[in-house]
Amino acid sequence: MRDDVHRLRVALLPVAEEAKLLSWYAERPWTTDTHIDWLQGLPAIDLHALSVKTALQATQIACEMGSELQSGSLYLVTGSGRHSMGRPAPLKRAVHGWLRTRAQSKGWSLHAQGQSRVLVVFDEERAPSALPGSVGLLEVLFTFLLLAGLWATWPPFAVALGLGLVWWFAKGRGR
Repeated sequence: MRDDVHRLRVALLPVAEEAKLLSWYAERPWTTDTHIDWLQGLPAIDLHALSVKTALQATQIACEMGSELQSGSLYLVTGSGRHSMGRPAPLKRAVHGWLRTRAQSKGWSLHAQGQSRVLVVFDEERAPSALPGSVGLLEVLFTFLLLAGLWATWPPFAVALGLGLVWWFAKGRGR
């Protein structure tokens, strides 16, 4: 898995060259050494300081390599649009939109990790068994016990809460 970051850095060298042409490069340089690293044990590409076009190029290159990554997944950090001058985070919208249009046909899963990053899982078998933001056995057991206790004391509320939880999980918890 240690090779993943190195392989991404090499593959994204053309993006780093393209980034040098951006008007803000002197102020906020984007290099493969500074913007591709490890995050929570997985490779991560920080797309900050790239234009939308260049960020999409980096996303496409990285995702094309997805099946080759030993980790089976990677983080894409888009930020929340602080430098967008009042517009609603165009980098985030473009990257997330590009990922959504390809995820289903490619068999990838997307896991939002807060407001500024997304975890792209290319291969569930190679990805960590407990993905950040995933639901563990203890959480499921706690929820079951909570609903059982509510059922014993107030069945209508337990049914409503249970249906709400089923809807929430079916919806993908906002992903």
